[in-house]
Amino acid sequence: MALYEVKIPIAGSITFEIEADSESNAITEAFNTDADKGDVEWDTFEKISSGNILYAPLNKVKVFLLDDGTEE
Repeated sequence: MALYEVKIPIAGSITFEIEADSESNAITEAFNTDADKGDVEWDTFEKISSGNILYAPLNKVKVFLLDDGTEE
C-alpha cells in the first residue's frame, strides 16, 4: 500500500470578545490574543479561490459592536 502526504486547504475565523476604546484597538488586541482563547470555526476546501472567486467564508477582519459601554 502507498503512503501519501495530503495537505487540505482550510479557511475559517477565530472570534474574540475584546474590550477596547476603538475598533482598531480591538483588532490589534485580538491579533495579540492566544488563538486558543477564541471561538475557532474552520472548514476544509478542495480550493480556496479560483480566478476572482473566493470560496472561504471570510476574507478580511470584521468587527461587531456588542456593547457600547453605556448603561441604559
